[in-house]
Amino acid sequence: MQDVFKQTDIGLIPEDWDFEMLGSHCSVFSGFGFKSGEFSKSGVPVIKIGDLQNGRVILSEDTSRISKDY
Repeated sequence: MQDVFKQTDIGLIPEDWDFEMLGSHCSVFSGFGFKSGEFSKSGVPVIKIGDLQNGRVILSEDTSRISKDY
């Protein structure tokens, strides 16, 4: 079976995928510098440039997080 693609604003994607802006699903803040002491092992993930790999956001147990109360 051959993959079928469709053209979108971001280029070709598989026909059965949808394209939506990330901001429609979460809040996106850019350029804010957290102090290392503000990170925790649980809470809201803080996506750093190192978490972006091959066009994907890669979350792991090593992903920096910040308290929901922050």
